Amino acid sequence: VRMWMVVLDTDGEPGAFLLPPSATIVIERGIWHAGPFPLAPVPVVELIETHGPVDRMERKTVLDLLEVERVRVELPQDSRAGAPGWHLSAPDNLRVDAASLGRVRVGLFGIEGLEVTPVSESLQSELQTTTKGLRATWGANADFDALPIIREYRRLLALAGFEDRRRRAPFEVMLARVFQGNVPGAAHRVEAALRLVSLRHGLALSAFDATRITPPVVLRRGQASETIRTEAGGRLRVAGVTLLSDAAGAFSSLLGDAARVTPDEDTTRIVVAGYLAPDGAREAALERLQVVATAMQDLCGGRITSSQLVGV
Repeated sequence: VRMWMVVLDTDGEPGAFLLPPSATIVIERGIWHAGPFPLAPVPVVELIETHGPVDRMERKTVLDLLEVERVRVELPQDSRAGAPGWHLSAPDNLRVDAASLGRVRVGLFGIEGLEVTPVSESLQSELQTTTKGLRATWGANADFDALPIIREYRRLLALAGFEDRRRRAPFEVMLARVFQGNVPGAAHRVEAALRLVSLRHGLALSAFDATRITPPVVLRRGQASETIRTEAGGRLRVAGVTLLSDAAGAFSSLLGDAARVTPDEDTTRIVVAGYLAPDGAREAALERLQVVATAMQDLCGGRITSSQLVGV
């Protein structure tokens, strides 16, 4: 992957350099520099500890610099090194911690070859139509807390280990806005499709840029003091809550997702997760997952690569 960097020479004049793939550069001690910065997503970040003026000037924590809890360096001879990201078709692509068995089901499917584009007028119109339809179905004078979809979702939250009613989880927040007649907003096509499919199928969904997830991926309960750093910059406390984690830590739960895995305009491959209650026939859950996957593919483009149901 090509990278660029900026260096100040001894006279304080900046110079920008484009580095070819696999290039190695050595900078004399005391020379200020910024970078190198990759021009495309890369699977490996190599951090080299230095000492002296440069170290004191540029020292940052891994969390502040990369927005991850931990960093693993993989060398070319490492047998695990390979194509970046999370592939559902890979053997042992997901492990389930024993403490999470029977708490919730998680349906997963991958879509590749998509383009993250602005929300189209037709997709926005579908969101408006769906919002109006749900409002008509629920009734203007309905009790929000008594709606079947809310009761089912809160039960799912309790099964996942979340019982703090002082906070509303994202799916309930969206449903509350729809109940008030507000059309859900979206930053791009994938986010709009995710919200539309969630509303139509009554399912809490999350989408991740698959290239930004570093296996092993584990379905487990949150550890004491564990948090997820959100796109808004806040931290979600997920101790005791069923979640998904990778080599860098927790990245998804019913309470929200990590900013580091959020799809953006550079995303071409996603994994979508849907959380379900553990009861009911497995065949029915698999059929529901397939319907949701097809709906997302129709709205986002690309092709479905694989799907699976875990947690039971």
